Amino acid sequence: SVIDLKTFTVESTIDVAPNLFRLRADRYGQLWATTHGDHMSTPSRLYLLRKDADTGAMAVAKTFDIPVTDIALRGDSLCFIGVDDTHEEADYYCSGVINIKTLEVISDKLIENLDDIETAYGLMVHPLTGYIYIMDATNYVSNGWLFCYDEKGQFKWKTSTGDIPGHACWREKSVEN
Repeated sequence: SVIDLKTFTVESTIDVAPNLFRLRADRYGQLWATTHGDHMSTPSRLYLLRKDADTGAMAVAKTFDIPVTDIALRGDSLCFIGVDDTHEEADYYCSGVINIKTLEVISDKLIENLDDIETAYGLMVHPLTGYIYIMDATNYVSNGWLFCYDEKGQFKWKTSTGDIPGHACWREKSVEN
């Protein structure tokens, strides 16, 4: 939904896919949306939304055939993690990087090893260091994990979290005189 922030009314809607999950705006005015799909026939996907040249309204400009569930921007790169739970044998996990100017997947590997992560649920990239943080929801009922990787995707550390970690924020350290 497109909301008018002055009146808090719905101006229009944008048809994307079932179960929208994450939405990020890049420095070029593009929107990046992830969906969980319907967990049966429609898998999770990544969608690029741009203003339509004729109408000026945001619309899906490109669909990436990758099971992306979370995204983070780093300069002109969109880092992603994902899980596709429509496979009968086992879930399919992925990670990588997309150039947001050329719209090309420039890497199919964001971190060195996804095997240690049970359910990749949240992703953040530190704006200054480039360190990558992945939140693991494990089984959705037990404590999760926060994994830290350096800017090249090499494992640094992990720590236990509460149930289903999926969000975090950066906080400036206050300096007292």
